[in-house]
Amino acid sequence: MNEKLKNEIRKNNKTSDYKIKYRKRKSDYALYLDLQRKNNRQTINLNLFVAGQISNLIDDKSILNLAIRQQRISDEQIRLNSNFNLATKQKLQEIDIIKFIHAIADSKEVKSTKLNWRSIIKQLIAFSGEDVISFKRIDKRFCEDFADFLRSRVSPNTGNGYFAKFKQVLYKAIDEKIIDTNPAARITIRKAPTYREFLVLLEIKQIYHTDFYKPVLKNAFVFSCFTGLRFVDIKDICFEQIQDSYLIITQSKTKEILRIKLHPIALEIIETQKTMNGRNEGIIFNLPKYENCRYNMHKLTKEAGIKKRITFHSGRHTFATLCLTYDIDIYTVSKLLGHKDIKHTQIYAKIIDKKRDQAIDKLPTF
Repeated sequence: MNEKLKNEIRKNNKTSDYKIKYRKRKSDYALYLDLQRKNNRQTINLNLFVAGQISNLIDDKSILNLAIRQQRISDEQIRLNSNFNLATKQKLQEIDIIKFIHAIADSKEVKSTKLNWRSIIKQLIAFSGEDVISFKRIDKRFCEDFADFLRSRVSPNTGNGYFAKFKQVLYKAIDEKIIDTNPAARITIRKAPTYREFLVLLEIKQIYHTDFYKPVLKNAFVFSCFTGLRFVDIKDICFEQIQDSYLIITQSKTKEILRIKLHPIALEIIETQKTMNGRNEGIIFNLPKYENCRYNMHKLTKEAGIKKRITFHSGRHTFATLCLTYDIDIYTVSKLLGHKDIKHTQIYAKIIDKKRDQAIDKLPTF
């Protein structure tokens, strides 16, 4: 390629996004356009060829002018696209995060999950004093201030839960191309150590043999103690899901399918419910709303002579600690509980270790 043609190409390339390049062939040079930007590499074959010899300079310049014209057209297109993308991005960032969270909540099937998502809305409105918050306002400073607000307003564990949900919202906004990065990614609210109350076998027996005025609640709770199932799952299980002493269930929270071998007491409860219901099909436990169950759980434990603060969810904690106490390995317990991450099961192992340590401390000395 002669220098005069090279200089002409260099001059035009200085002010262009697309660069005119050439590739040597047997008897001439092929011209093409090359675009190199972050995450964007593109070449355009122009089907234009120059001899590259000084003797063909006039003809080569005419062909080069065609390449320059295409170069300018391509530059204009990329400029228009960039302006369009910027305008689109600015419009997306005007979206209200409050409405965005409402849409997420509405997409959830389980009522308690919907309420959990909507609780973030209440906190954001209380923090900002506004019921419309565009995504363009949410930067790192906004996220840090919101985290500080939660720390001052609620317990560390509750704040951790709220802020984790808030982060999920922002990650979903990234998926929807509303924002590019998550400004809350490196911000955390540390959880405080918590104690999960549970029952020992003797206490479960006390509850089971208590003559309670709502026997269906008592039976459902003891069933939870021997299966580890959540309230949201127990209230919907049917007799038809029990086959050959196994319960087949899809967990509402994780959508994981579990096949649970039922303990003899759990099977006994199923037979009791058949008698109480006068049928062996359909819903097993006709439970009232959770708020009503929570109130009556307090009455049940009091009548059973148990002073611990027991909720319906304590049945799940009881199942986990029972399994570990009777030497079922932690990986199996994790599967039985339907945990996706074993770190959630390790919390119960720590509880058992603490109880064993306390038992040693009670031994007398010389």
